[in-house]
Amino acid sequence: MSDLVRIPTLTTGRLLLRPYRLADFDAYAAMWADPAVTRFIGGVPFTREQSWSRFLRQIGVWHHLAFGFFAIEEKATGRFAGEWKSASAENNGTIRTFFIPPDGVHYFERVAR
Repeated sequence: MSDLVRIPTLTTGRLLLRPYRLADFDAYAAMWADPAVTRFIGGVPFTREQSWSRFLRQIGVWHHLAFGFFAIEEKATGRFAGEWKSASAENNGTIRTFFIPPDGVHYFERVAR
């Protein structure tokens, strides 16, 4: 059995990019249930059960591949504000970011060159 990877926390002026916490799940499930988030990712909102499966995978991938998604937290409020993943060979350099600002959910995808 391999050692578990310690997931880092990255800090910006306004945000924490950190490991997921169980307390993030309700906001996470709401994000993935929003058609605005899933319109470019299969086009169908996720059920709570599908979100739970994805949530667990986000944590587990770190321990097998030593990289993965970060939960985004607003420092000022402590609010879960989406997720972020850095580029990887498996996704051809695509950087995906999901934000939950007060006016709704926004999805950004950029191919790193």
